[in-house]
Amino acid sequence: MNNRFAVWGALQTEGAIVQDDDMWVSSDSLQLLVDAWRQQPDRLFGAANERVDVQSRNATDKLTNGESWENNSYQWKEVNPKCYSQSSPDIPSDIPSDVPYCVFEARDYSILLPHPWVLSRRYLKEYMLNPEGTKLVDDMMNCDDIYLNSVVSNATRAAPISLDIPVHRFPEWANGDAMWVSQGKKWLEKRSRCLEKVNSMYAGEPVSEETGTVWRRNFSGLVLSEAAQGHKATGARHNMPVFEVADGELAVVEHVDALLWACQGAALLLLILGVTGRWLLSSHPPSGAAKERVAIYGNARFLMSVLMIYDHLHQLVGIWKVDPGPWLEGDDSTWHHRLFSPVTPSLVLTGFVVISGYVSQGVATPARWRSVLVNLLLPYLLYSGVLKPLLAYFVDGEYPSQETVLKVLDAAPNVEWYLQSLVLWRLMAFAAAGLAAKVGSPLWPWWLGICWAASFSATVWGAPLVWSMTHTIYFLPAFAVGQLFPLSELLQAVEPCLSVNLIGTAVLSAWVWAFGVLHGDSLPTLDAFRKLLAWKQFPVLVPALEAGATLGGKWGEMFLAPFLAVFPPLLYSAMVIILLATVIPRSTTCFTKAGGEGSLYIYLFHPFVISSLVPGLKLLPPDLVAALPSNYLVQSSAGHLAVYMFGLGLCLLLAAILSCDTLLALFNPFMKPEWLVNLALGAPPARTPLPSKGPKVEQMAATSHP
Repeated sequence: MNNRFAVWGALQTEGAIVQDDDMWVSSDSLQLLVDAWRQQPDRLFGAANERVDVQSRNATDKLTNGESWENNSYQWKEVNPKCYSQSSPDIPSDIPSDVPYCVFEARDYSILLPHPWVLSRRYLKEYMLNPEGTKLVDDMMNCDDIYLNSVVSNATRAAPISLDIPVHRFPEWANGDAMWVSQGKKWLEKRSRCLEKVNSMYAGEPVSEETGTVWRRNFSGLVLSEAAQGHKATGARHNMPVFEVADGELAVVEHVDALLWACQGAALLLLILGVTGRWLLSSHPPSGAAKERVAIYGNARFLMSVLMIYDHLHQLVGIWKVDPGPWLEGDDSTWHHRLFSPVTPSLVLTGFVVISGYVSQGVATPARWRSVLVNLLLPYLLYSGVLKPLLAYFVDGEYPSQETVLKVLDAAPNVEWYLQSLVLWRLMAFAAAGLAAKVGSPLWPWWLGICWAASFSATVWGAPLVWSMTHTIYFLPAFAVGQLFPLSELLQAVEPCLSVNLIGTAVLSAWVWAFGVLHGDSLPTLDAFRKLLAWKQFPVLVPALEAGATLGGKWGEMFLAPFLAVFPPLLYSAMVIILLATVIPRSTTCFTKAGGEGSLYIYLFHPFVISSLVPGLKLLPPDLVAALPSNYLVQSSAGHLAVYMFGLGLCLLLAAILSCDTLLALFNPFMKPEWLVNLALGAPPARTPLPSKGPKVEQMAATSHP
């Protein structure tokens, strides 16, 4: 049941509509809910409501047959709707005439049912992040709506908002023929037990009619002020929205001066660029143009690190969720996702992987094995098992437990998956290069076989039990591209100039436009490999895929799907190579070293900085939040541009700080444990200097002293 709240790749909008299958509202009413949510995007909006009467075990007005579940502190009383036949001539055109019209008459309520919900997708992510809550839903095969209400109210410290709009119910559900799930005292007992268990996961006062379902997490680390608690207690009782709704229309929110915000955002971005660049230039002075072909990878990694931080900060904090506005036509995706989703995160991650594949070229040597040990395997173990638990304890207050070791092996939702995958990919590269050299064959057939075998395994195994094999399989073709593609030769052949830059910019613009038209998303899931569903995201491929599956039957599906699954990462890799050759600066800049030596530090440590920002943002005064340029009142293209420039500037500064020499020196014992390898294996042999190709010393002396 938890999968209904999973944030799949196809969900690109910030807002989400959750709808049960037994009740629905008209399109006009749904639009009203969405418009209301846009005014208060942190709240949960809905139409139907249920009431929970909180009574003691010895209450005199207990429910009928309540003695069978007296051990529960809470007794669940549902407010069932009253349904009437559709006799009005004003029935919405999208509602069948035989569908009853239902009314929820209770004015007091505690939770909202998904009939429907409109909420931010960040609450769906929060829902999936707590294993205690999702396990409760799995065990009870119910309770999902109660748990999600608790997630939202815990974050907002406010009750959900129910609008008085018509709700319609299928006839089978209205007359009781299909109510086998929610009838009888067992159902009430189950709901009460769910409510009790959900409340046990939170601290603070218990649920009551005065507080509604405003829970607080035991491990949230946030303390409500007395004023906030008073607001919570008084605002959760009645079914009263905080704004007036008249004749189905919301009052138009006064627009801010978007041009002013745009100018301020541009000025702030230029200031951050200048200060950050000057600081890095003084810390890491450029070493000349002799390493231009190496500098481009450092520049690319730094740029990708900034975009990655931007994407994660947008997801976790939601500091610049703005109203979509009419800037781009085509669908209801937000401004951010219409413009930035084609670039982040899949393209950014593919860029990291392609560059990693390129720098990993070559056969295995003792020095390369030592490099894997020092730069990949040991840093992964030390970071996951030692450094990350310590940082989580000091930053988030999470005490390390026995689950720490398990998290080392199963890092699917965490950043460690990249280190895990690099270890496997590097071992595959050693094996492929060794086999190709042994038999004297080209390298590409070996990588083609490895990629097909990995994709084929996904059609057989399903979800892996250990390690983040999902990401490893997804991006393996991109690593193979880095291994095989003659990137250095391409960079030598394509001279950087204005026309080349313009071509790269045009290709990137076409990429963004194509994503908007095709509605393409990130790389397909393992389920998509098995069921061939992912290619609905790329409609151009559907006819060929269906034809191949039809011709080959089950075997065609089994063997064709892995080959087609390689297509998305290859497409991303081609885009990365084009951008490297046309857009990314090739000369050494003040950001080159930060993106070279510091890119791993940026990648691993930025989640802790973001998580430390969340409590501070939640505690900001409402008046200050309303004055920020990231507020929802920014409803124009210029205002949006200012917001995103402000966000990118903030992420640029954060990436520069995380890659400075001070932090590199502080964490080097963990991230480059050369000392540990020397202790175990001994110091590496000294490198023999290469013979000089210049004139001999005697000749130089003879020339200098005739």
